[in-house]
Order: sequence, then structure tokens, then C-alpha cells
Amino acid sequence: LQLTVLVGKLSSSMLIHCPPDPPRASLKDLDDVDSVNEWKPPEECQILMGEVVFQLALIAASCGELSLHRCLRQKMELNARKYPVELCKGKSGKYTKYSTQTGITKTDGQSTQQDVKLKDESIKSVIEGITKFATERHWARYHTPRNLLLALVGELGELAEIYQWFGDGPMENNNDDANLLDKVGQELADVGIYLLRLSHVCKVTNVDEYIINAFGTEEEKRTNGEKRLK
Repeated sequence: LQLTVLVGKLSSSMLIHCPPDPPRASLKDLDDVDSVNEWKPPEECQILMGEVVFQLALIAASCGELSLHRCLRQKMELNARKYPVELCKGKSGKYTKYSTQTGITKTDGQSTQQDVKLKDESIKSVIEGITKFATERHWARYHTPRNLLLALVGELGELAEIYQWFGDGPMENNNDDANLLDKVGQELADVGIYLLRLSHVCKVTNVDEYIINAFGTEEEKRTNGEKRLK
């Protein structure tokens, strides 16, 4: 619920301060909306962006087996397989449109339980990967602050669906269900990916300053989380 509250506050603040989107037709001729978006949100929005990522890290830590950074990297790799550049450049179809070529369907190939090599755990590195993914597929032109925020809210709804019947306790009691943890990790990553992409598009270059050890060790996340939530 705390994450929902923070995203609600961010949405409210963005609604007040964010300029309206240009007509969709005008975006088609752009290579990257980053080049024309000169708006930078007030510090209130920037702090909330950091708080959202930090809360995502706390939720991951509460699951025991999850690391937010690893979840992000694993989901980014899965997304790259679901949306091959050569097939979806400039297109907006769902990944199922490419299932014949990728082998990934609604029921097969969706796991992110494979291990990934974490060469750089910095937020900057994650954002660079997200930006490259969007740019290579010519999707960046549609990544306006408004569109990204709505996408984030949609992914938050999918995360809420998982938690709605588990009560308020930590999910670490369900660590034996690897598929459940994988699903939680993916939804946490989806929210995080859109949030970090939003921060980049909004020229928030110091978002890491607003995140308290979001990519630290499990012990650090738990310790700082307890202090932060008191």
C-alpha cells in the first residue's frame, strides 16, 4: 500500500506540474522525445521518484530471495528476447505478435529465473540500458512523461494483483514458490523500468541522490528501510 500511496502522490504532482503532451502525430517524425522534452519536474517530483524506487527495493528485500537490481537486469534481458530489434523497430505490437520467431508466448518462455552477470550495479548503468532498448526500437519518440507515468501505473496494478490476497505480512514465507517470486520480481522490475525511464526523460540526472541504498546489500536495505519507515 505504501508503494501505491507514493505513486499516487507522484501522479498528482505530475498532473499539476507536467506540461501537456504534443499531438501524437507530431511524435512520429521524432527520433527521440528526449531531444525536445525540456521540462524538468520540481524537486517534489524528483524526491517522489526516488522514494518509489526505494520502496520497490524494500518490497524486493521483504521477499528474501529477490534483489531489485537483479530483477531489473533479468527483466531487461527478457524484454530484449520478447521484442527483437529486427522485428519490432518502429512498431507497437504486443510481444505475442512475434511469438513464432521468439518462441515466447503468454505461457512459455516468460521466466526470468536464469542468472545474469551484474557487471555494474549503478543506477546510471541501468538507465543507460533502458534508454538503449527504447532507442534501438524507435520507441523513445513516444516516451513522454505522461505516457510513461500511465504505463507505470498500469504495471503497479499488475503488482497489486499479486499481493491483494496475501495480507500485509512479508512474502518471504512463500519463498518455496519460485514461480511466484519470479512473477513478483518481474512486476517490480516493470514498475522500476518505467520509473527510471521517466526520470531520464524528465532530465532528473541525480535520481540516485533521492534513493537510500536501493541497490545496497539485503542487510543494508532492511536496516535503512526500518529507519526510513519509522
